[in-house]
Amino acid sequence: MNRGAINSLLVSALLAACSAKPPAQASTVLPMGGTEAATSRASPQKPEQKCKEAQRPMNVTSAMSEFNAFVAADQKILTSQTGDLNADGLQDTILVLDSARSGQQMLGEGDPRVLLLLVRDQGGRLIEAGRNTRIVPCANCGGSTGDPYGYVRVEKGEFAVLVEGGSRERWSHEYVFRFIADNKQWLLETVRDNVTDTMTGQDKH
Repeated sequence: MNRGAINSLLVSALLAACSAKPPAQASTVLPMGGTEAATSRASPQKPEQKCKEAQRPMNVTSAMSEFNAFVAADQKILTSQTGDLNADGLQDTILVLDSARSGQQMLGEGDPRVLLLLVRDQGGRLIEAGRNTRIVPCANCGGSTGDPYGYVRVEKGEFAVLVEGGSRERWSHEYVFRFIADNKQWLLETVRDNVTDTMTGQDKH
């Protein structure tokens, strides 16, 4: 399967939002201020087989109200994950926003998802630290396997995003970002890459 290089954009590692092919790796730095940068390269590694993780439901009214301040009228929250993104002891949040528009769309077509990094300031308010419209593809952009969104995982000082899709050849990519306190940026540390032929069971590189 041919995979061309895709330039990084803001948080961007990453993925042409409406491609049914596996996304290419790109090096990236995600700054807290939201300026574009691409200065570090991560080496791809073969990932372990992973299932899509269930996302935590947003069942707290106050949290939902707080998140909604970052959601446009034509968007809805696909998932949220909470954790200490910048290792300052405060609970931050990643939102993945989807289009709220309805209607049939063809395979490979659709509005891109938006990944938002929201960090909590010393006053307890969430502020936007970065956004990306490339890393999470549209719902129809994963090939015949369906929605390519896998999961977002947050740990202290880092987060990961997994996307997957394909048809006979199943691909998955997990991007792991780590927060660098010296320059207040999230560095793309690792890309875990896998392509498997479902007919033969063989892994490809």
